[in-house]
Parts: sequence; structure tokens; C-alpha cells
Amino acid sequence: VFAKHGSQREIVERLRDSRALEVATPNEGYLIAAALLCEGAISSVVTLNYDLALKNALSQLGTSRAIAIGIVECPEDLDRQTATNVYYLHRNVNERNPELWVLRTAALAVEWRDHWQQIIAASVLIAPVVLFAGLGTRIAVLIESTRLLRAALPRDREFYLADPGDMANSAFSQALEIDAHHYIQLRWVALMKELSERLLMEQIDKLDQAAKIKIREDGLQNDDIAHLLARLQELGLITAGRLRAQWLLDP
Repeated sequence: VFAKHGSQREIVERLRDSRALEVATPNEGYLIAAALLCEGAISSVVTLNYDLALKNALSQLGTSRAIAIGIVECPEDLDRQTATNVYYLHRNVNERNPELWVLRTAALAVEWRDHWQQIIAASVLIAPVVLFAGLGTRIAVLIESTRLLRAALPRDREFYLADPGDMANSAFSQALEIDAHHYIQLRWVALMKELSERLLMEQIDKLDQAAKIKIREDGLQNDDIAHLLARLQELGLITAGRLRAQWLLDP
């Protein structure tokens, strides 16, 4: 389309007409990602999508912690950065100029070189572990995005790729030069569930230790709370978080 018209407006306007991108309902994976951001378990998310599912997930959780997360929808939003952020590397549906959506590798090269490279390298990829997940189908602009992100990683960073298919058939594993040790064969929602279970397990362990300290310091009867902790684990991160909010009178 761009080669024929010198413009991508024809595609962008059709994508935007239905408003589906704006009101995108977050799936369980997005809700968990939003919760992990709120809990400080992950420092940043860089999304290549144009929809607002992750932003809507943060609103849906209804936690005051979500307000503190910076939503950087384009390089011009740099002043919105906080300690924890969501970055829309290709811009999103809120960008009213259809020519600025990053749909082509040529546009990505300009955006990356002139705007994103220093921002991402300084603010996102400083984390000790970087996870590439939910990248989707084999599309040139997505593959090039992962390649640029990978190139910006410092040498001492550890990074992983989660993909539903076999590693041998993954274009993204080739672009990232990933090895088998760092390849996780999981779909997006299943991956986020495992991450959330790991975080909840850590929180429950802290709760168990705090109970034991309280029993010892106050000379209380040593009740076995293992069955209560097991029930808490079964609730999952989202429900457990809402339960905690009720206990702490947090809106």
C-alpha cells in the first residue's frame, strides 16, 4: 500500500474505524502483566501492539498502584516516565497521525535511531533479565523490532524468548540468536500464569514466615496455617490481590 500510494493512511484508518483497538478487552495474560507491574515484579513492558489492552488492564485492576505506572505511547511522551513504565514501541491507536504508526521496517529504523534507542537502552534494558514474549506471527517489522532490542542489550544481561512453537521453526529465536537454554515453549497466557504463580508463592512464603515470627514473639499457640496458605495459592495472583485490597481497605 505504501509503495503504491506513498502513504499508509488507507490501512491505518481501516484499523481505527471499528474502535476495537481502543476498547480491546485484556485477556488473562494482560491482567497478570498489569498486576506484575503494579507489584513491582517487572520494571517495564515494551509492547509492539497498537491496541490498548494492557493500558485497559491496568485500569481494570482498579489499584492505586496502577496510577504510578508511566504510559509512554510515543517518544514525545518521555516526560511521563516513572520507575515502572509501559512503552508502545510502534505507537498506538491514540496516535492521530496515520503516517506515524510504525507499520514498516523503514519507519521503525527512523523511530529507533532518532527517538527510541537511547530511551530503551537507558530505561528498559538495564534490567538483569529481559523476556521476549507474545511476539506473534512472522512479520518483518516485528522481527526487526526484536533484533533492535536484542542489539541494545548490554553483554551481561540475560534474556529469554517465550514462543508457542518449536524453537527450530521460530523466526524470532533466529533473530535473537537464542539458545535452547533460554527458549521457553509456552503461549502468552500460560507463561504469565507461571510467572504469577511464582510471585504468589514468594508472597505466601513471606506471609508464612511472618506468622511464625508473630507466634514466637507473642507466645501464641502454634496453629498450623498450611491449609489456609494453600487456599490462598489456589486463588491466583489477581484474586489474591483483590482480597488483600479488601483486607487493607484499599479501593
